[in-house]
Amino acid sequence: MKLRRKLAILALLAGFSLCLSGSAFAIAIIYISPPAVVTNQGSIFDVGVNIFGISDLYGFQFDIGFNPSVLSVLSVSEGGFLASGGTTLFSPGSIDNVGGTITLISDILLTSPPGVTGTGTLASLHVQAIGSGNSPVNLLNVSLFDSVAVSIPFDISNGIVTVSPAPVPEPSTMFLLGSGLLSLFGLRRKFRK
Repeated sequence: MKLRRKLAILALLAGFSLCLSGSAFAIAIIYISPPAVVTNQGSIFDVGVNIFGISDLYGFQFDIGFNPSVLSVLSVSEGGFLASGGTTLFSPGSIDNVGGTITLISDILLTSPPGVTGTGTLASLHVQAIGSGNSPVNLLNVSLFDSVAVSIPFDISNGIVTVSPAPVPEPSTMFLLGSGLLSLFGLRRKFRK
C-alpha cells in the first residue's frame, strides 16, 4: 500500500513538473506563410507574416528582406491578429524595392491590457514576381512585446519564393491552321505555273 502511494505521488509530481517545464519552454514562432511559393514571372500574390503560440502580444516591429531582382513589394497591410484585441496603430513600414527591404513594419494595441493570445496573421505583403530565380523572404530585426512592455521570446521561420520565367504563349490553333492553309495555297499556285 505504501509503495503504491509513493508511486502515485511520484507519477503526479513527474506529470506536474512535465507540465511546468512544457509551459516554461513554450516559445512563440513568427513565420512566413506560405513558407515556400512557386510561381511564374509577372504573377501577383500575397505572403503573410504570422505568429504561432503567443501570449499577451501587445505590439510588434519587424523588417523584411528579399531579392529585388526577383520580387517587388506592392504594399503591406495589417493582419487581423493584433486588431482582434481592439484598436491598433499600424505602420506598413517603408518599402525599398531597389535595396530589397521593408523597414519598420509595426503595430501596437491602443486599448487597455491584456494583449492578444493565440495564433494569427500580423501583416500581409502584396508581392509581384518581376524576375526569374529564388528570393528569400526573411524576417529581420523582430521585436515582440507584451502589455507591460516586456520583450517576448520567439523563434523565426523564414520563407522562399521561386519564380519561373514567364510562360511563352502557344500559338492558337486557328493561327496554325490558317498558316498551314496559306502555305498549301501558295504551293498549289507555284506548281500550277
